[in-house]
Amino acid sequence: VRAAAGVRDLDVEVTGRAPWHAADRVADHYRQGRVFLIGDSAHEMPPTGAFGSNTGIQDAHNLAWKITAVLHGWAGEGLLDTYEAERRPVALATIARAIEQAAREEHPGYAAAQGPGQSTDLMTVALGYRYLSTAVSGADTGAPTIPETLRLQADPGTRAPHMTVVHNGDTKSTIDLYERSFVLLSGLPDGPWPSAAHAAATKLDVPLVPYRVGAGPDFDLDTTPAHGTDGGRADWAAVHGVTSRGAVLVRPDGIVAWRSTDLPADPAAELTRVLEGLLSR
Repeated sequence: VRAAAGVRDLDVEVTGRAPWHAADRVADHYRQGRVFLIGDSAHEMPPTGAFGSNTGIQDAHNLAWKITAVLHGWAGEGLLDTYEAERRPVALATIARAIEQAAREEHPGYAAAQGPGQSTDLMTVALGYRYLSTAVSGADTGAPTIPETLRLQADPGTRAPHMTVVHNGDTKSTIDLYERSFVLLSGLPDGPWPSAAHAAATKLDVPLVPYRVGAGPDFDLDTTPAHGTDGGRADWAAVHGVTSRGAVLVRPDGIVAWRSTDLPADPAAELTRVLEGLLSR
């Protein structure tokens, strides 16, 4: 305390202490009626890796838009059940990584790891998680909750990948678009996806903003690098795992909710059907 205060002869008195031991546990349930657990009330893990803080913030990020959707009437209450379905498996998988890291660092109470173990790369654990719930359509049920390496390719249930684009003269990341509404990305300059989005949003009274992505001023999101950044034009379809005729639907929390690799026979009807399922309507 004296070193931190910079006063050698500072009079310091210790008036109490609180013993603390690292632990790893997850609540059996994240919801009971109108009560939701987030952060440290839902999970506790060793501090190695700073996984606990990230996991708690992710909980709030996941739950906030769902509560908003239900309170504003554009989602059924069943959407709130997807909070536990999505976040509890992430907490369990993250704790396994935190334990692995604690063992590697010989944290008191954790034995040395046996074998190669799992990847505890912070970016992979914090950003690479995958959701399985009714609020995601088309997710790979056989994929791990947290992968060994971070590869964001717009798979349903994962975080949407970053692309640098120019929107209304401003250079930004596509990630900046995901905050207050659903977002539909498509690539055909004169295709039916934007009108399909407007039709679905109007019918269901859901906030949904469509963007056409491509190189040049004819697109809402211009992938032509601003001031020579990124070294060339990025192919949005390749980045998002679809054809040029496909589309990607992103939730307000930046998670890919659904993607259509190609153009369906009736885009408006298909998008409406998907949104009804995602929002427990």
